[in-house]
Amino acid sequence: MEDHTKWKLPKGAKARLGKAFVYDLVYSPDSKLLATSGPMGIWIYDAHTGEELNLLTGHTDGVSAVAFSPDNNLLVSGSKDNSIRVWDPHTGQHKMTFAAHEEGVRSVAFSPNGQKLVSGGGDGTIRLWDMSTGEILLTFVGHTDGVSEVVYSPSEEMFASRGRDKMIHLWDANTGELVRTLNEHTGDIYFIAYSPDGNTLASGGEDGTLRIWDPHTGHLKITSTTTDGVKSVVFSPDGKTLVSNNYENDVIQFWDVATGERLRTFTCPPDTTYHIAISPDGNTLLNTGTDGTIRFWDFTTTAPLRTITGYLNMLTGIKFSPDGNTLAVVSSMERLMLWNVHSGKLMKTYFPHPRRIGCIAYAPDGVTLACGNAADNSVYLLNTETGEYGQVFTGHKKNNVYSFESVAFSPDGQMLASGDSYGVIHLWDVTTGETLKTFNWDDDLVRTLKFSPDGRMLVSTNDSEICFWDIDTRDIIKTVEYSITDSTTGYPFYGMIPGNTIAFSPDWKTFVSRGDDGIIQVWHQDVDEPLKNIVPKTKVMDLAYAPDGRTVASLHTDDKIQIWSDHLNELLQTFTGHIQWVGYMEYSPDGRTLATAGYDGTVLLWDVPQ
Repeated sequence: MEDHTKWKLPKGAKARLGKAFVYDLVYSPDSKLLATSGPMGIWIYDAHTGEELNLLTGHTDGVSAVAFSPDNNLLVSGSKDNSIRVWDPHTGQHKMTFAAHEEGVRSVAFSPNGQKLVSGGGDGTIRLWDMSTGEILLTFVGHTDGVSEVVYSPSEEMFASRGRDKMIHLWDANTGELVRTLNEHTGDIYFIAYSPDGNTLASGGEDGTLRIWDPHTGHLKITSTTTDGVKSVVFSPDGKTLVSNNYENDVIQFWDVATGERLRTFTCPPDTTYHIAISPDGNTLLNTGTDGTIRFWDFTTTAPLRTITGYLNMLTGIKFSPDGNTLAVVSSMERLMLWNVHSGKLMKTYFPHPRRIGCIAYAPDGVTLACGNAADNSVYLLNTETGEYGQVFTGHKKNNVYSFESVAFSPDGQMLASGDSYGVIHLWDVTTGETLKTFNWDDDLVRTLKFSPDGRMLVSTNDSEICFWDIDTRDIIKTVEYSITDSTTGYPFYGMIPGNTIAFSPDWKTFVSRGDDGIIQVWHQDVDEPLKNIVPKTKVMDLAYAPDGRTVASLHTDDKIQIWSDHLNELLQTFTGHIQWVGYMEYSPDGRTLATAGYDGTVLLWDVPQ
């Protein structure tokens, strides 16, 4: 079978690292298939082996929910693009599209006979669909905010819904009548589930309670309390056991449905209990979380069975190793992952907690990573082969608002520069950890740091200017200033907007920059005015000069990546393919590959024109 890192690639891409992250996951009724949905589409797995079977793409935004038909022959997906798609899960064929919701579709569920589908959307409505024609049979209105989940009763006469209004509604599935409302939860409701016989409804939420209801009368039969919010609840196939996971403390709990008694507690690895599911045959329990894995356990003994890896959260940084064989990837959930660029395999994952990674830089040895610690504004060295921590550099003032954004090694690897949110730049001796020099700049966040190839000059950027420093004298050689415009206009995420961006040609005689206004400027080191101004159609987020000096890459707010000739005289190529905001890019050392990453939880490797 073809390597899954090459499935459904956008034009110009040669590999994809990571599978995004999991919004929803569901077993097929025969327990043979597992489907997971996320920002990039739907992954189909062999549920017994964990082997990737297919990747279903076609939605123009993230896929929030998936559901199998009772006969295993159909799969439906609800997306943030407001549509519902119907697939053949065995072939991957797209069969139909339903469209009526005015905001994203958050939940989908088949009727027990498979002839109808119910969907809940961010527009606050619930729609009942005829699966054979795609016709809307009924529209249900009752929630005062978005509908987060809909579940059909096995009796087929009713279904339940939960919303962001902290309400559970029970509906007559044939007439559209609101039968009753359950409103005992005092916080957000995270999950609801019907028992296999339809006589019990369970709910769990932010208030730390697990509640068991009689859906026919609305009577609250049992309330069980946990120490943290209940993220998910699911019934065992025999209906006797209810399984829940806690929102914060990485435990899965088993409950007696009849009494509400806690039967046992299963402690999971950190950051793994965001979703849970039980196979319809009752043999397997699985859980997934922010650690990038799906873990399978024996339901009876909780013995580990297998693990699927490669799921990523929002990505906040990427760096190629000096030899170009490894890509270091940082996620928003305090993870560092090392990927083999050629095979597409995830080699290692590090969880540096309580250290947090705000930024990274490879040392020339290709083994050591400098990591800006966003938890306390220190910098530490990590050996990527052993996972051992080395020198720790302290001296920056702590800041609870901004994390570290900039670290850089000198070309010989003997010095390390780091910049903080107060405009202070420290230059460290890598061996001793001592501060060699301190550069005091404007009281502004130091966004980027770069050493010149001869190691005699340091360049820094913030939100208003680019500064060139003489390392020996600590004097400012020159500055390039920009006027600050409205940062909330044209950029996708206020507070995460890069300041000035600069990229140098290999000989450092030429550089390109982008100010807060999004205009690209081409400069020569010996000239005080730009050689050229380029006003792109959409604002530029970042720039990168290829190490071979042949091309320049620009990253735009509409998620397009453009490749230019070295002086930006000619636009050579435009790449598109990320589903959500992309904010990071890095050329491989040979200049033949461009890696891009962002909020969709994937890294795309692009074949750069030569």
